[in-house]
Amino acid sequence: MPRGRLGRALRALIWLIIAFAISLGVAGIVTGAALPPGDATRPELTVRADQRLEPGLSAVEAGLRQQAAELDQLLTTGKSVLTTLTAAASGSPAPSGSPAPSGSPAPSSSTASADVAALLDAGDSLVLSVTQRSQALQAAYAQLPYDASSDRIGGRSKGRLLAVRAALGGLGPVADDWQVTSAKATVAARLIDLLQEHDRRAGAAVLQASDRDAAGQPKQPDPAGATTTIKAALALLAQATTIRDQLQSTVDTGALSDWLDRLGTWDRAFQTYVHLTANSRDRRVLDAAYAVEEAARKALPKTTSGLVLVVADIGDSGLNAAVADLKHIRDSLDVVARVD
Repeated sequence: MPRGRLGRALRALIWLIIAFAISLGVAGIVTGAALPPGDATRPELTVRADQRLEPGLSAVEAGLRQQAAELDQLLTTGKSVLTTLTAAASGSPAPSGSPAPSGSPAPSSSTASADVAALLDAGDSLVLSVTQRSQALQAAYAQLPYDASSDRIGGRSKGRLLAVRAALGGLGPVADDWQVTSAKATVAARLIDLLQEHDRRAGAAVLQASDRDAAGQPKQPDPAGATTTIKAALALLAQATTIRDQLQSTVDTGALSDWLDRLGTWDRAFQTYVHLTANSRDRRVLDAAYAVEEAARKALPKTTSGLVLVVADIGDSGLNAAVADLKHIRDSLDVVARVD
Protein backbone atom coordinates (compact mmCIF):
# COMPACT_ATOMS: atom_id res chain seq x y z
CA MET A 1 0.00 0.00 0.00
CA PRO A 2 1.44 3.38 -0.86
CA ARG A 3 2.70 5.33 2.11
CA GLY A 4 0.20 8.18 1.60
CA ARG A 5 -2.82 5.93 1.64
CA LEU A 6 -1.45 4.08 4.69
CA GLY A 7 -1.02 7.34 6.54
CA ARG A 8 -4.57 8.43 5.79
CA ALA A 9 -5.89 5.07 7.02
CA LEU A 10 -3.94 5.32 10.28
CA ARG A 11 -5.17 8.87 10.88
CA ALA A 12 -8.77 7.76 10.25
CA LEU A 13 -8.35 4.88 12.69
CA ILE A 14 -6.90 7.16 15.38
CA TRP A 15 -9.79 9.61 14.97
CA LEU A 16 -12.23 6.76 15.16
CA ILE A 17 -10.70 5.58 18.46
CA ILE A 18 -10.77 9.13 19.85
CA ALA A 19 -14.40 9.60 18.82
CA PHE A 20 -15.34 6.30 20.47
CA ALA A 21 -13.59 7.26 23.69
CA ILE A 22 -15.31 10.64 23.73
CA SER A 23 -18.68 8.98 23.20
CA LEU A 24 -18.05 6.69 26.18
CA GLY A 25 -17.14 9.68 28.33
CA VAL A 26 -20.25 11.59 27.33
CA ALA A 27 -22.42 8.55 28.06
CA GLY A 28 -20.87 8.30 31.50
CA ILE A 29 -21.53 11.93 32.18
CA VAL A 30 -25.14 11.60 31.09
CA THR A 31 -25.61 8.47 33.18
CA GLY A 32 -24.10 10.16 36.22
CA ALA A 33 -26.30 13.19 35.78
CA ALA A 34 -29.49 11.14 35.45
CA LEU A 35 -29.76 10.33 39.19
CA PRO A 36 -33.23 9.41 40.49
CA PRO A 37 -35.17 12.62 41.24
CA GLY A 38 -35.52 11.61 44.87
CA ASP A 39 -31.89 10.74 45.49
CA ALA A 40 -31.09 11.87 49.03
CA THR A 41 -27.60 12.89 48.05
CA ARG A 42 -28.97 15.46 45.62
CA PRO A 43 -31.65 17.43 47.52
CA GLU A 44 -31.49 20.21 44.95
CA LEU A 45 -33.17 17.82 42.52
CA THR A 46 -36.26 17.39 44.79
CA VAL A 47 -36.56 20.89 46.16
CA ARG A 48 -39.36 21.96 43.83
CA ALA A 49 -41.49 18.89 44.61
CA ASP A 50 -40.72 19.26 48.32
CA GLN A 51 -41.81 22.88 48.24
CA ARG A 52 -45.00 21.99 46.41
CA LEU A 53 -45.76 19.32 49.02
CA GLU A 54 -44.89 21.46 52.06
CA PRO A 55 -48.07 23.57 52.61
CA GLY A 56 -50.49 20.66 52.49
CA LEU A 57 -48.26 18.34 54.50
CA SER A 58 -47.66 20.96 57.17
CA ALA A 59 -51.41 21.56 57.45
CA VAL A 60 -52.03 17.84 58.02
CA GLU A 61 -49.26 17.72 60.61
CA ALA A 62 -50.77 20.72 62.41
CA GLY A 63 -54.14 18.95 62.41
CA LEU A 64 -52.54 15.89 63.96
CA ARG A 65 -51.03 18.04 66.71
CA GLN A 66 -54.55 19.25 67.49
CA GLN A 67 -55.65 15.62 67.50
CA ALA A 68 -52.93 14.89 70.03
CA ALA A 69 -54.23 17.62 72.33
CA GLU A 70 -57.78 16.26 72.12
CA LEU A 71 -56.57 12.74 72.73
CA ASP A 72 -54.73 14.01 75.82
CA GLN A 73 -58.08 15.28 77.09
CA LEU A 74 -59.83 12.02 76.18
CA LEU A 75 -57.15 9.97 77.90
CA THR A 76 -57.45 12.12 81.02
CA THR A 77 -61.22 11.63 80.92
CA GLY A 78 -60.84 7.86 80.61
CA LYS A 79 -58.50 7.77 83.60
CA SER A 80 -60.96 9.92 85.56
CA VAL A 81 -63.69 7.36 84.82
CA LEU A 82 -61.54 4.59 86.32
CA THR A 83 -60.69 6.74 89.35
CA THR A 84 -64.32 7.70 89.90
CA LEU A 85 -65.48 4.09 89.79
CA THR A 86 -62.81 2.92 92.21
CA ALA A 87 -63.52 5.78 94.61
CA ALA A 88 -67.27 5.12 94.48
CA ALA A 89 -66.75 1.42 95.14
CA SER A 90 -64.39 2.14 98.03
CA GLY A 91 -66.89 4.50 99.62
CA SER A 92 -69.87 2.16 99.39
CA PRO A 93 -71.47 1.91 102.86
CA ALA A 94 -72.27 -1.60 104.07
CA PRO A 95 -75.70 -2.18 105.64
CA SER A 96 -75.58 -2.32 109.42
CA GLY A 97 -77.67 -5.49 109.36
CA SER A 98 -78.45 -5.14 113.02
CA PRO A 99 -81.84 -4.95 114.72
CA ALA A 100 -80.51 -2.04 116.77
CA PRO A 101 -78.19 0.01 114.51
CA SER A 102 -76.55 3.28 115.34
CA GLY A 103 -78.08 4.81 112.22
CA SER A 104 -78.55 4.32 108.50
CA PRO A 105 -76.04 5.63 105.94
CA ALA A 106 -76.57 9.23 104.90
CA PRO A 107 -77.88 9.63 101.36
CA SER A 108 -75.20 10.51 98.83
CA SER A 109 -75.44 13.87 97.08
CA SER A 110 -74.53 12.17 93.79
CA THR A 111 -74.39 8.71 92.31
CA ALA A 112 -71.63 6.84 90.58
CA SER A 113 -73.79 6.68 87.46
CA ALA A 114 -74.31 10.44 87.42
CA ASP A 115 -70.63 11.18 87.98
CA VAL A 116 -69.50 8.68 85.36
CA ALA A 117 -72.20 9.81 82.89
CA ALA A 118 -70.91 13.38 83.08
CA LEU A 119 -67.39 12.18 82.26
CA LEU A 120 -68.63 9.94 79.46
CA ASP A 121 -70.62 12.81 77.93
CA ALA A 122 -67.46 14.92 77.86
CA GLY A 123 -65.60 12.00 76.30
CA ASP A 124 -68.31 11.52 73.68
CA SER A 125 -67.87 15.13 72.57
CA LEU A 126 -64.12 14.67 72.30
CA VAL A 127 -64.49 11.44 70.31
CA LEU A 128 -66.88 13.14 67.91
CA SER A 129 -64.39 15.96 67.39
CA VAL A 130 -61.48 13.53 66.94
CA THR A 131 -63.48 11.46 64.44
CA GLN A 132 -64.56 14.45 62.37
CA ARG A 133 -61.07 15.95 62.36
CA SER A 134 -59.56 12.58 61.45
CA GLN A 135 -61.88 12.27 58.45
CA ALA A 136 -60.95 15.77 57.32
CA LEU A 137 -57.24 15.01 57.68
CA GLN A 138 -57.63 11.76 55.75
CA ALA A 139 -59.22 13.72 52.92
CA ALA A 140 -56.47 16.37 53.05
CA TYR A 141 -53.78 13.69 52.98
CA ALA A 142 -55.38 12.09 49.92
CA GLN A 143 -55.19 15.46 48.12
CA LEU A 144 -51.43 15.87 48.64
CA PRO A 145 -49.55 16.04 45.31
CA TYR A 146 -47.17 13.21 46.26
CA ASP A 147 -47.17 10.17 48.50
CA ALA A 148 -44.29 8.44 50.22
CA SER A 149 -43.61 6.20 47.20
CA SER A 150 -42.84 9.12 44.89
CA ASP A 151 -39.27 9.51 43.60
CA ARG A 152 -39.77 13.22 43.08
CA ILE A 153 -39.56 14.10 46.78
CA GLY A 154 -36.66 13.96 49.20
CA GLY A 155 -36.01 11.57 52.07
CA ARG A 156 -37.24 13.96 54.77
CA SER A 157 -40.54 14.46 52.96
CA LYS A 158 -40.92 10.71 52.57
CA GLY A 159 -40.34 10.23 56.30
CA ARG A 160 -42.90 12.86 57.20
CA LEU A 161 -45.47 11.33 54.88
CA LEU A 162 -44.92 7.86 56.32
CA ALA A 163 -45.28 9.16 59.88
CA VAL A 164 -48.46 11.05 59.01
CA ARG A 165 -49.97 8.05 57.25
CA ALA A 166 -49.24 5.80 60.23
CA ALA A 167 -50.70 8.34 62.65
CA LEU A 168 -53.89 8.73 60.61
CA GLY A 169 -54.29 4.96 60.46
CA GLY A 170 -53.83 4.70 64.20
CA LEU A 171 -56.72 7.07 64.89
CA GLY A 172 -59.24 4.58 63.54
CA PRO A 173 -59.82 2.59 66.79
CA VAL A 174 -60.45 5.67 68.96
CA ALA A 175 -64.25 5.52 68.69
CA ASP A 176 -64.35 1.76 69.31
CA ASP A 177 -62.05 2.01 72.33
CA TRP A 178 -64.17 4.76 73.80
CA GLN A 179 -67.34 2.76 73.18
CA VAL A 180 -65.86 -0.10 75.22
CA THR A 181 -64.88 2.34 77.96
CA SER A 182 -68.37 3.83 78.02
CA ALA A 183 -70.20 0.49 78.06
CA LYS A 184 -68.06 -1.10 80.78
CA ALA A 185 -68.03 2.02 82.95
CA THR A 186 -71.81 2.41 82.70
CA VAL A 187 -72.34 -1.16 83.89
CA ALA A 188 -69.88 -0.78 86.76
CA ALA A 189 -71.44 2.50 87.88
CA ARG A 190 -74.93 1.01 87.75
CA LEU A 191 -73.84 -1.90 89.94
CA ILE A 192 -72.27 0.45 92.46
CA ASP A 193 -75.44 2.54 92.61
CA LEU A 194 -77.67 -0.50 93.04
CA LEU A 195 -75.58 -1.90 95.87
CA GLN A 196 -75.23 1.45 97.62
CA GLU A 197 -78.96 2.13 97.36
CA HIS A 198 -79.62 -1.38 98.67
CA ASP A 199 -77.47 -0.61 101.67
CA ARG A 200 -79.33 2.61 102.36
CA ARG A 201 -82.69 0.81 102.15
CA ALA A 202 -81.43 -1.99 104.38
CA GLY A 203 -80.20 0.48 106.98
CA ALA A 204 -83.52 2.33 106.86
CA ALA A 205 -85.42 -0.94 107.34
CA VAL A 206 -83.34 -1.73 110.41
CA LEU A 207 -84.22 1.65 111.91
CA GLN A 208 -87.90 1.19 111.15
CA ALA A 209 -87.95 -2.19 112.91
CA SER A 210 -86.01 -0.92 115.92
CA ASP A 211 -87.47 0.54 119.12
CA ARG A 212 -84.72 3.20 119.01
CA ASP A 213 -84.16 6.02 116.56
CA ALA A 214 -80.84 7.06 115.02
CA ALA A 215 -80.01 9.12 118.10
CA GLY A 216 -80.75 6.18 120.42
CA GLN A 217 -84.02 7.59 121.74
CA PRO A 218 -87.00 5.26 122.34
CA LYS A 219 -89.59 5.06 119.55
CA GLN A 220 -92.39 2.83 118.32
CA PRO A 221 -91.17 0.07 115.95
CA ASP A 222 -92.68 0.05 112.46
CA PRO A 223 -92.52 -3.57 111.27
CA ALA A 224 -94.84 -2.92 108.32
CA GLY A 225 -92.63 -0.07 107.11
CA ALA A 226 -89.50 -2.17 107.67
CA THR A 227 -91.00 -5.03 105.63
CA THR A 228 -91.84 -2.71 102.73
CA THR A 229 -88.36 -1.17 102.79
CA ILE A 230 -86.50 -4.48 102.91
CA LYS A 231 -88.60 -5.72 99.97
CA ALA A 232 -87.42 -2.68 98.03
CA ALA A 233 -83.83 -3.56 98.99
CA LEU A 234 -84.35 -7.11 97.71
CA ALA A 235 -85.69 -5.72 94.41
CA LEU A 236 -82.48 -3.74 94.00
CA LEU A 237 -80.47 -6.92 94.54
CA ALA A 238 -82.55 -8.61 91.85
CA GLN A 239 -81.56 -5.87 89.38
CA ALA A 240 -77.91 -6.29 90.34
CA THR A 241 -78.25 -10.05 89.85
CA THR A 242 -79.62 -9.50 86.34
CA ILE A 243 -76.56 -7.42 85.51
CA ARG A 244 -74.36 -10.14 87.02
CA ASP A 245 -75.95 -12.71 84.74
CA GLN A 246 -75.33 -10.51 81.70
CA LEU A 247 -71.67 -10.10 82.63
CA GLN A 248 -70.91 -13.78 83.19
CA SER A 249 -69.76 -14.41 79.61
CA THR A 250 -67.03 -11.76 79.76
CA VAL A 251 -66.31 -11.04 83.43
CA ASP A 252 -65.23 -13.14 86.41
CA THR A 253 -68.36 -12.66 88.52
CA GLY A 254 -67.24 -14.77 91.48
CA ALA A 255 -66.74 -11.83 93.83
CA LEU A 256 -69.97 -10.20 92.73
CA SER A 257 -71.97 -13.40 93.17
CA ASP A 258 -70.59 -13.89 96.68
CA TRP A 259 -71.44 -10.27 97.55
CA LEU A 260 -75.01 -10.60 96.27
CA ASP A 261 -75.55 -13.95 97.97
CA ARG A 262 -74.52 -12.63 101.37
CA LEU A 263 -76.64 -9.52 101.08
CA GLY A 264 -79.66 -11.52 99.87
CA THR A 265 -79.30 -14.06 102.69
CA TRP A 266 -79.33 -11.32 105.30
CA ASP A 267 -82.22 -9.44 103.64
CA ARG A 268 -84.44 -12.50 103.70
CA ALA A 269 -83.44 -13.47 107.25
CA PHE A 270 -84.16 -9.95 108.46
CA GLN A 271 -87.48 -9.87 106.58
CA THR A 272 -88.50 -13.13 108.26
CA TYR A 273 -87.46 -11.91 111.69
CA VAL A 274 -89.41 -8.65 111.35
CA HIS A 275 -92.50 -10.53 110.18
CA LEU A 276 -92.34 -12.91 113.15
CA THR A 277 -91.81 -10.17 115.72
CA ALA A 278 -95.04 -8.57 114.51
CA ASN A 279 -97.07 -11.78 114.29
CA SER A 280 -95.72 -14.33 116.78
CA ARG A 281 -95.38 -14.52 120.54
CA ASP A 282 -93.57 -17.83 120.52
CA ARG A 283 -90.19 -17.09 122.10
CA ARG A 284 -88.56 -20.17 120.62
CA VAL A 285 -89.64 -19.22 117.12
CA LEU A 286 -88.43 -15.67 117.60
CA ASP A 287 -85.11 -16.78 119.08
CA ALA A 288 -84.53 -19.18 116.16
CA ALA A 289 -85.33 -16.46 113.63
CA TYR A 290 -83.02 -14.06 115.42
CA ALA A 291 -80.19 -16.64 115.38
CA VAL A 292 -80.55 -17.04 111.62
CA GLU A 293 -80.57 -13.26 111.14
CA GLU A 294 -77.53 -12.85 113.40
CA ALA A 295 -75.54 -15.51 111.51
CA ALA A 296 -76.38 -13.88 108.19
CA ARG A 297 -75.44 -10.46 109.56
CA LYS A 298 -72.05 -11.71 110.77
CA ALA A 299 -71.39 -13.14 107.31
CA LEU A 300 -71.87 -9.73 105.66
CA PRO A 301 -68.71 -8.12 104.23
CA LYS A 302 -67.11 -5.88 106.83
CA THR A 303 -65.59 -3.58 104.19
CA THR A 304 -66.28 -2.60 100.59
CA SER A 305 -63.14 -4.31 99.30
CA GLY A 306 -65.34 -6.88 97.60
CA LEU A 307 -67.07 -4.17 95.60
CA VAL A 308 -63.70 -2.79 94.56
CA LEU A 309 -62.87 -6.29 93.30
CA VAL A 310 -66.11 -6.34 91.35
CA VAL A 311 -65.18 -3.07 89.64
CA ALA A 312 -61.66 -4.40 89.02
CA ASP A 313 -63.09 -7.51 87.36
CA ILE A 314 -65.19 -5.36 85.05
CA GLY A 315 -62.13 -3.24 84.32
CA ASP A 316 -60.06 -6.31 83.48
CA SER A 317 -62.75 -7.45 81.05
CA GLY A 318 -61.97 -4.55 78.72
CA LEU A 319 -62.25 -1.18 80.43
CA ASN A 320 -58.58 -0.93 81.42
CA ALA A 321 -57.43 -2.23 78.03
CA ALA A 322 -59.55 0.32 76.18
CA VAL A 323 -58.02 3.19 78.16
CA ALA A 324 -54.55 1.73 77.58
CA ASP A 325 -55.27 1.59 73.84
CA LEU A 326 -56.20 5.27 73.88
CA LYS A 327 -52.84 6.04 75.50
CA HIS A 328 -51.03 4.02 72.83
CA ILE A 329 -52.84 5.91 70.06
CA ARG A 330 -52.02 9.22 71.71
CA ASP A 331 -48.34 8.32 72.09
CA SER A 332 -48.12 7.26 68.44
CA LEU A 333 -48.91 10.81 67.35
CA ASP A 334 -45.64 11.97 68.89
CA VAL A 335 -43.81 10.17 66.08
CA VAL A 336 -45.00 12.85 63.67
CA ALA A 337 -43.31 15.58 65.68
CA ARG A 338 -40.03 13.63 65.88
CA VAL A 339 -39.53 13.11 62.13
CA ASP A 340 -36.43 15.00 61.00
